Amino acid sequence: MMDLAPFKLHFYQMLRLALPALEEQLGGFQELPFLEAYQQELSDLRPFKTPFAHPIMRLKEGLNLTDEELALVFLIGSVEEDVRFSALFEGLTGQGYPTVGLLEQWWQDYTPLPVRHLLEQWVRLGLLRFVHQEGTRLQRPVCVQPELWEVLRDHSTLERHLPESRLPVLSELFLPEGFRLPALQDVLVSGVRHSGRKTLLQATARQHQKGILLCDLTDTFHENALLAVVLDAVPLVKLPQSQDTLKLPELPLGIPVFAVSSQHQSVQTRAHRVVLNKPAPSERQRIWQQVTGQTGGITHRRLPTGNLIRQARGEDLRTSALHPSVNALPSSGSHQDLALPETVMQDLRLLEARCRFREQLGEHLPEVLVPPVGVKALFSGPSGTGKTLTARVLAGVLDMPLYRVDLSRVVSKFIGETEKNLDEVFEQAESEDVILLLDEGDALLTQRTAVGNANDRYANLETNYLLQRLEHYQGILLITTNAADRIDTAFQRRMDLVIDFPCPRAAERERIWKLHLPASHQLRPAELDFLAEQCDFTGGQIRNVVLQATLLGLQEGVPLQFQHLQHAVQREYRQMGQHPPTGEP
Repeated sequence: MMDLAPFKLHFYQMLRLALPALEEQLGGFQELPFLEAYQQELSDLRPFKTPFAHPIMRLKEGLNLTDEELALVFLIGSVEEDVRFSALFEGLTGQGYPTVGLLEQWWQDYTPLPVRHLLEQWVRLGLLRFVHQEGTRLQRPVCVQPELWEVLRDHSTLERHLPESRLPVLSELFLPEGFRLPALQDVLVSGVRHSGRKTLLQATARQHQKGILLCDLTDTFHENALLAVVLDAVPLVKLPQSQDTLKLPELPLGIPVFAVSSQHQSVQTRAHRVVLNKPAPSERQRIWQQVTGQTGGITHRRLPTGNLIRQARGEDLRTSALHPSVNALPSSGSHQDLALPETVMQDLRLLEARCRFREQLGEHLPEVLVPPVGVKALFSGPSGTGKTLTARVLAGVLDMPLYRVDLSRVVSKFIGETEKNLDEVFEQAESEDVILLLDEGDALLTQRTAVGNANDRYANLETNYLLQRLEHYQGILLITTNAADRIDTAFQRRMDLVIDFPCPRAAERERIWKLHLPASHQLRPAELDFLAEQCDFTGGQIRNVVLQATLLGLQEGVPLQFQHLQHAVQREYRQMGQHPPTGEP
């Protein structure tokens, strides 16, 4: 018997106390021979001492349990160890589990506190659960918290438990200069994704010789307190995305809680707060040099520490975890690919400079004038005037990825879902520092109205959320619209730049024709002048005409000619419900 594991030894210790009460209750073990066999085995049980670091001893010390109270825990959990106990309780209570009344009847002589009060206290601490709430208090069956029982049973660790040996070492982290390690207390770390929030807390736990217990914020969150005790770990919870203020609950027994949240999440807590901002240019240089061993090649993108390390190692930052509403667009080209009025080009160059120097700009201004590092621009103008193409060119010039948001997959009829989807999109975009394109954004940025019904109220709530989120957005956001008059003026005031894209004039149309025509075309200069002067098309319409005319040429097996363009122009005007221009070049 000396070779038995600590769990088995404690199980037999429970039987030594429980069997006399069971024998009295049942009038002997004749009909339950398995209990008689247990009784015979008890004669071989010798005194034993469980190692202090064992989960059973941590539970006993953490709750200050007596030997008899610990045996009561094992009696309640016996149904998980031997199915015959479940059959026994089924016969006595009809439940398959021991009830509060039955345990009080058996165990009252072993505890100074009434058993029913002791069991209710253990339920509040997460040691036990009521199987159901039906009947009186004495009729309610109880069981040991399943995860806790498994840990006590064979000293196994849970999948969500990270022992101290698996946690990162604090000295290996890339932390800001002068950073001070949080004490072993409630700590809330906020920041964008991949900023090292969980890594910092895991290293903090290891520094204090603790493991980590990963948790969710559920109704059974309090049960993590005892799990943390028996595993010698600190619970770590990732707070869910929510537009409401969340409350970080405190665990019983004085167990500290580590938590991570997004940088804009509102959390009600007394925890020590730590904000992990994206590293400044000098810090990015230091991290880049430590990872690559080189001083050059540092990225100009404002990446959080985790993504910066991935890029330094040559890993692709593009992730399949992007929100389903987000699609990548090719970011290529230069200013030479645009045919825009000079005033628009000047605004575009100013926007490019605003994006390039968004970090350095604040260093040269008084504190009251320091702008946010996020850049928001509104492109307004009729369809086909080059708004989306300009966004692609800007992304190519800045050498940054461009992602377009499909608003049809963001806007939801369910209350709060639109805000949740947008928050997810913005959070991911900030984490990877990409250019986000909100095409036809007037669908979201509409003017607020007087509240006449519930629909008006919730539509205004969406608008208010967007106003607040744009205020704190730290990435580059481009919004296009062909109905600027529908956009709430509060949004326009939050834009760093509003660029109007007018319909092209003859000079711009000529340049657009030249940019779109294939190199092998056979148009004379006079024919090109005729198209530019007489066809009042936008850039998008010119693109459609060239595509259709090129197809006609391919069908005939000849290069693009003026007659092909004439047919395509007539088709485009028919779609517009207008008559094509008359005359010849």
